[in-house]
Amino acid sequence: MAIITVTIWKEHCPDAPSPQAPITYHPSPDVKHGDKVVFLLRGYKADTVATVTFPDAATSRACFTDPGPFELKPFSLVPPHRTVSPHASKGLHTFEVSIETRPPQDAHSPPADRKNGGIDVSSDPRGEVRP
Repeated sequence: MAIITVTIWKEHCPDAPSPQAPITYHPSPDVKHGDKVVFLLRGYKADTVATVTFPDAATSRACFTDPGPFELKPFSLVPPHRTVSPHASKGLHTFEVSIETRPPQDAHSPPADRKNGGIDVSSDPRGEVRP
């Protein structure tokens, strides 16, 4: 089992590795069944909440065993992680991150920021799971 870190960066964050990469993957976006994927939110204020949604989450080809959606906070002591499902189909599983920096009672406003990314499952379903 490998651990992959997905970091969502605020635009113009001085700590970001590249201003052209609002989402970074370490070591890469490629995963295999059974891998753990950890999501981090960096460069945002403490009251920011991001929601990560996978469009294929409600289908049998869902990328993760717990498909979400799930929330991220910039200073979480235990960042959310997901396990790549043994039944996830091979290929790119896109996700959307909606970032909210406004008070929760203002639910009719659009998100303050939105980013898109993807996790690439590089093995076929029901294949060998990494030990």
